[in-house]
Amino acid sequence: MTLLSDDLKFESVVNYLTFNQLFFICPTNPEDMNAKLLLFTRDSNNGHISEILVYNTTVEDIAKTNFSINRKTVVITHGWTDYYGKDLWMPNMKDYFLDYDYNVVVLDWETPASDSNYFNAAFNCQIVGAMLSYFVRTLVSMGVNVADIHLVGHSLGAHIVGFCGKNFTNPKIGRISGLDPAGPGFWRNDSRTRLAPTDASLVVVTHTSGGLIKWDGSLADVLQMSGYVGNVEPLGHYDFRPNGGTGQPGCNRSVTTFITNRFKAKANESRNCNHNRATVLPIADRELKEAESCQLIAYECDSYDNFYSGKCGDCGTDGQRCRPLEFNLEYWLNDDNVNPVNALKTFPNNYYLLTANKQPFCLFHYQIVIYVKENSILGKVAVKLGHNKT
Repeated sequence: MTLLSDDLKFESVVNYLTFNQLFFICPTNPEDMNAKLLLFTRDSNNGHISEILVYNTTVEDIAKTNFSINRKTVVITHGWTDYYGKDLWMPNMKDYFLDYDYNVVVLDWETPASDSNYFNAAFNCQIVGAMLSYFVRTLVSMGVNVADIHLVGHSLGAHIVGFCGKNFTNPKIGRISGLDPAGPGFWRNDSRTRLAPTDASLVVVTHTSGGLIKWDGSLADVLQMSGYVGNVEPLGHYDFRPNGGTGQPGCNRSVTTFITNRFKAKANESRNCNHNRATVLPIADRELKEAESCQLIAYECDSYDNFYSGKCGDCGTDGQRCRPLEFNLEYWLNDDNVNPVNALKTFPNNYYLLTANKQPFCLFHYQIVIYVKENSILGKVAVKLGHNKT
């Protein structure tokens, strides 16, 4: 089954043939996708004006822009029914990386992403990922170090950056951040057809709406919504699960509410609060620059219940059992803090934390341990927590 030119590697179409037939999916030709690559740098009016490129742009065209091979590069992309500027998360994330003087590239694939058939958009993720691979290869041919490239994708976009990463094996893409990777259509336990920890040297995933849902409608409804928006499976070297990863405080977890709001012109956050929370938490530290500010620190644990019960409050002698959920570039770019090779040996590596129900979302975690003798005695224990900011 040939969909793309020889320049675009697309290895896993055959794995989706059954999927394709079941949902009557017709893949979109890359030339009809109208996908745009929006380039932002500090040089382009302090990041407020983008330079527009296409996936098969030439080295000569890129050389005419403010792109610099001396900067690190991040590519940010979205999911179903989304596009750059629809919500604030991509502009805010763009500004976050501009603070660190990155080349910021936003992959806007609005045309196929807006397909009313979700599974058409899901299938096209493989093609969009191949298109992104073509663009990244062009950057590498200019002298960009592939290890200095960071790919960030939300929802379907998380699988897009995964498909891109699969085409770089030696060396690999430096880092992938999967923000609540989509669940429906990506339930197969096959790393070739979804985001996987082998897609980059470091893959970090944040789950905010993962899990299975129940639906009392028609069979078609069951098929269309066989995942609770986000993917519950561990997909990275490190998987963060704030509040358990299935729903977020301050958000309505009702599936019917999600579907109703999805097609109404409501406020940005109410459209899909749980799913979109993954786009906000990783850059929360941008609002918390003070040295004593709260950090979104997560704790490694084998289950959310055990974490919530206080059984996983130890960071370990080397601190490796506690990690920041935020992008926190100073931390994640330090090789002393991460060991992806070891992480694959101990896979899965799930990290849990609690958050507040509104920005900046950060909470301090306190663990109180009481040691008692074997002999029981009736009594009460009162604990008062206070904070004196000086």
